[in-house]
Amino acid sequence: MFAITIINSGALAWYFFLSYITFEVLFQNITNNITSIYFGEVLFYFFAAFSAIIASSISEKINRKKLLWVWIFSGILSTALVAFARGEFFIWILGPLLGISLGLGFPYSLSLLADCTESEQRGRVSGILLLQTFVMLALGTLLDEIINSWFIGIIVVLIILRLTSLLAFFVDECEPCCKFIDEKKSKRDTWLSILTYGRFVLYFVPWMLFMVAAVITEYLLWPPLKLDSNLEIAFQIGNPLHYVGTAICGIISGIIADRVGRRTPTIIGLVLLGTSFVFMNFIINIYTMFANMMAVGMAFGFLMVVSISVPGDLAFPKSKEKFYALIFVLPVAIYGGLGAITRVIGISGPRELILQLLIIVLFMSIIPVWISKETLSSEKMRQRKLKEHLQKVKELMEES
Repeated sequence: MFAITIINSGALAWYFFLSYITFEVLFQNITNNITSIYFGEVLFYFFAAFSAIIASSISEKINRKKLLWVWIFSGILSTALVAFARGEFFIWILGPLLGISLGLGFPYSLSLLADCTESEQRGRVSGILLLQTFVMLALGTLLDEIINSWFIGIIVVLIILRLTSLLAFFVDECEPCCKFIDEKKSKRDTWLSILTYGRFVLYFVPWMLFMVAAVITEYLLWPPLKLDSNLEIAFQIGNPLHYVGTAICGIISGIIADRVGRRTPTIIGLVLLGTSFVFMNFIINIYTMFANMMAVGMAFGFLMVVSISVPGDLAFPKSKEKFYALIFVLPVAIYGGLGAITRVIGISGPRELILQLLIIVLFMSIIPVWISKETLSSEKMRQRKLKEHLQKVKELMEES
């Protein structure tokens, strides 16, 4: 379990820390042209998605263990290159290289989690993965504060975070646990069959809509509010604490997902965030702003655990990587790409209209989950309840 969580959480912590410091800071020594930096960010997310899709399409033809080594070291080397690059031309090189180092191995590394866990424990393991990620992110941001955002120090922190993925190879071979798979009989889904797989789409659509809502919130709703001095404290406190909310709610989501199924934590996350926007529609002050930032982090924790668990529940053994490429890397790429595009173009709008749009998007996204079928087997849930009942009976007998 440690191997399959740390190899993913190391890469995720690297990505979230990169998002935390922003590309403007990362590329500060390469160019001062903000438009070029935003373009490099778009390239980063595009190549992250593109490399994930390509790698998951040809995974059965390549050595997957070597793929993991290449994936990790490409992240380390491309990060180190940022420290030496000078000139706008390198944006065209480093943007794609950093993107490839994010997306290349993610579908396979996440499929290991699905391969090596039973459905009734997959949610909790996903929650542990998320907790590890944000503990490392917290340590990285703390170190960033200590070094006062020193440029070379930031590069070192990024490299250290990516190096943690190598710990997986010291405790495990990082190969699929499903050794019994019959390669001839095992079905391999096409991209079209996955995109038209109704049960998967009903979970995929809310996750995508949440990402769209996150882009609107972060790049259209929050920027004007950050200029308000009365709300400054809410942003200062809420910015680090909403990551804490993600980590805690990731664990809670994992427990709920393994006990009562995947639908419940998804609905909780969407309702929680939608309700926070409803309150902001009536009044915006320090308290509602702080609550909104916490709701974004908490909703992300609830939904991300489900997005990691559901492909393992639904995918055929030889198709898990394609499922993960779609449900995880692609929405994240859309989130980052749309965010960069909104800043380049300078899109803005009335606050009331943005809030109403967010409320509609989030509450509409509940409908697919509400009508979807539970992916956690009802037999597994009955077995768990029976086991808990027998344990209680045993405890009563021992007391008597």
